Amino acid sequence: MTLRLYTLRVRGLKNKRKQKYQICNDELTGDELCYNSAEFSHIRSVSLYPYLAGFIENGVIVNKSTHDTITKNSIKDELELLDLCNYHGWDTSWKDKFSNLVGDEKYLEPLQLKLCE
Repeated sequence: MTLRLYTLRVRGLKNKRKQKYQICNDELTGDELCYNSAEFSHIRSVSLYPYLAGFIENGVIVNKSTHDTITKNSIKDELELLDLCNYHGWDTSWKDKFSNLVGDEKYLEPLQLKLCE
């Protein structure tokens, strides 16, 4: 998937999620949301799960500092995010909305890349 296609698929996710769920606080920390600098943070990494990139349930709206912590810890999926949330004492209610999106389907496994020697 090219960068342009990715940009078209995910543009506006922050606004759509904010409107659908009336979000006023960082969804993980509970802190007041600094909306102008807040970010839509994907739960399952776009690089590993590109087919989930455009779903608002595959993300949370968080303040930049929260997103920086997620990025520094190289979080790639819901299990790693859940561990990070538990470590920091953050909210984990996002996992219910996310579970409704993915369920237990095996076809939602990470993208397997074939590397050439």
